[in-house]
Amino acid sequence: MKKLLFITILIVYALTTFGQNNQQNQQNQNNQQNQKNQQNNQQNQWQNQDDQMNQNGQQNNQMNQNDQQNNRMNQNGQQNNQMSQQMKPGTLIEKTFVEIGSVKDIKVMIVSLKNLSTSATEKSIRIQYNAPANMKSDLKSDTKKEDLSAIIILDTAETASILTTFKTLLTTMATTRATYTELSYRCCRGGLEIDANYYVTGEKGWKVLFKLDRFEVPMTSDELNNFSTLLTKGQKIILEKK
Repeated sequence: MKKLLFITILIVYALTTFGQNNQQNQQNQNNQQNQKNQQNNQQNQWQNQDDQMNQNGQQNNQMNQNDQQNNRMNQNGQQNNQMSQQMKPGTLIEKTFVEIGSVKDIKVMIVSLKNLSTSATEKSIRIQYNAPANMKSDLKSDTKKEDLSAIIILDTAETASILTTFKTLLTTMATTRATYTELSYRCCRGGLEIDANYYVTGEKGWKVLFKLDRFEVPMTSDELNNFSTLLTKGQKIILEKK
């Protein structure tokens, strides 16, 4: 009888232990599954964050493109407003262009609007860049003619501001640097920018990138100085004629 009771107790203990082990194993499996789920959720969150960042980047790029397009539209509108104050319905206008000179296919001109009825005349500096032949050959055949050039109209105040900046820029570029250095300038009238970078490796020294709208023209400091001289000459002609 005692032996039977002992065997019964052993069986009950074994079953209880087995059940506890199964329960523990099940709990461990559940914990492992939960950890995997948490890891997957974390990875999904990271992926969603990356997707959101990429989407934001695409939106920013689109906004930048829209801003550039709006700048071109505003620039054209400002040029038309500035150069067309005398052009009213029923008015006969004479428009003339005098080229002062050019540097790296960038022309500096004086454009004049004359009201033939009142003899009132308005003059401004016109900076015009025409894409060279080798660049035109790389463009699509359906590219519009106006897309092959960039034009900026400057009044005397804007020209004076640019010349002051050029003087400071050229003075700075006459010095050397111990580390890589960047200089940047953007005209108050959208579409004209200048970047000057000083390199301490490779071809050491200053390198200038003259930007007109979407075109970029590399220049040396001497070429930038020549361009500044043309602007100064044009500015003097306008002021003398007034």
